[in-house]
Amino acid sequence: MAEQRSSKGKENKLAYIREYSKEKYDRINLTVAKGMREHYKDIAESRGMTISSLFTTAVDEYIENHG
Repeated sequence: MAEQRSSKGKENKLAYIREYSKEKYDRINLTVAKGMREHYKDIAESRGMTISSLFTTAVDEYIENHG
């Protein structure tokens, strides 16, 4: 019984997170060459970032420097 409640609680939490993300964020899918995902992930982690924050920071810096 406790397992059912725990499972249901997890489902509710995940549903809330999905709904929040859908309302607050836009999604961009990006395709990279095989093996580059791990490379980018390693770079991001070495800087205490996620892949997403690495890419958004890079794009923001590019726009700032190249108009």
